[in-house]
Amino acid sequence: MATFTTLGGRLTLEDTPPRPTEDPLWLAASIPPLPAGSHVLDAGTGSGIAALALLTRQPHLHVTALDIDPTLTALATRNAALNNLPLTTFTADILTLTPRHPSVPTPFDTILSNPPYHGQERGHSTPNAAKAQAHSLPANHLTLWLRALTSLLTPTGTLHLILHSACEAELTAFAAQLHTLTITPLQTAENRPAKRLLATLQKSANPEATHLPAIQAYNPQIRANVLG
Repeated sequence: MATFTTLGGRLTLEDTPPRPTEDPLWLAASIPPLPAGSHVLDAGTGSGIAALALLTRQPHLHVTALDIDPTLTALATRNAALNNLPLTTFTADILTLTPRHPSVPTPFDTILSNPPYHGQERGHSTPNAAKAQAHSLPANHLTLWLRALTSLLTPTGTLHLILHSACEAELTAFAAQLHTLTITPLQTAENRPAKRLLATLQKSANPEATHLPAIQAYNPQIRANVLG
């Protein structure tokens, strides 16, 4: 079995194509220190890289990972075993998941997700069904994801996302109803606009949106701190 390492060699993953992008690593690194025993969900886990990167950084958490594809939850389980990390996995469709699902014993304190964000209506399509499922959504389906994910949070829980910048309008419209929203652009090239956004949502009686300065993800020192 071929493997590769990331996080400066601290995390080992099966080298199953396609390799994960850096997005899940930036997402995991964006999660602030959480109290011991916090219940965390990685929704749309894929290979499990975001969940395992988070456990590598914060091993005191209870982390659960879900994906709609059983081959991916099996891969995430194997990757957890490779790293001797206590990841719980299950297979489910996030759009039909409810707090009463048997694999959701308690609301989650924190949810992280790198959801499909390419719009099918913008021509982002592929004949590979699994890849299409992982990377693209029909119009307005991101809102359905956001609604499903926030329903699984505790009253004070937070949802952490990494998304394409084209999703900002839909994200902001959803958050304006019931949530505070913080957006941090992730700029991967010095002279180009950010194509990724890190976002945090939390339920609130007084919704507001805050835009923070961009993370200079192209900066070697910042990259080393996050990915090294």
